[in-house]
Amino acid sequence: MTGFLSTEVTVGNTGGTYRRTTEAIAFTLSSATYTGVNFGQVPANQFMTDGQKSALPGTTIYYTHQFTPGSAGQVTFTTSSASSPAGINWTQVLYQDTSSSGKIASSDPIITGPINVVAGQEICLLLKQFARTNAPTGAISKVTVTAGFTYTNATPAMSSTSTRTDLTTVGNPTTAELAL
Repeated sequence: MTGFLSTEVTVGNTGGTYRRTTEAIAFTLSSATYTGVNFGQVPANQFMTDGQKSALPGTTIYYTHQFTPGSAGQVTFTTSSASSPAGINWTQVLYQDTSSSGKIASSDPIITGPINVVAGQEICLLLKQFARTNAPTGAISKVTVTAGFTYTNATPAMSSTSTRTDLTTVGNPTTAELAL
């Protein structure tokens, strides 16, 4: 089925084998009636959205993301970054926005480990990034947020990875700049 993933299959009394890559059970036909054959299909996970902003040196920028699993499982969020020019060490922290407000509250935890989820549960994230005071105009920070997901009850075991990218450019966010 389009938009769905096979997480578990029971081959029933076919005596066959299941191949996840082809989503098919292979068996030798020996009876007209087979029972106990089941395909476990779940919607794909959704991870939204990429962000792009401008910031002045010495300011903080926030990006929002939402992760909605299609199945029960465990999600682990990580970040990686690259900057240009090299040597400008941007800093970022990833929070779970428990109120889905788009703003960091004192009760919002920093994400440090896996989160157990159920199908359809929306996990809201806030990426807080600090633009260094020594960042020159035109400096760029690219942060990749990765959601590593392990499905509950998938046989054989199954995992997936989704990514979002946030791009911050140092410049004046409210006025156009002329560069010569």
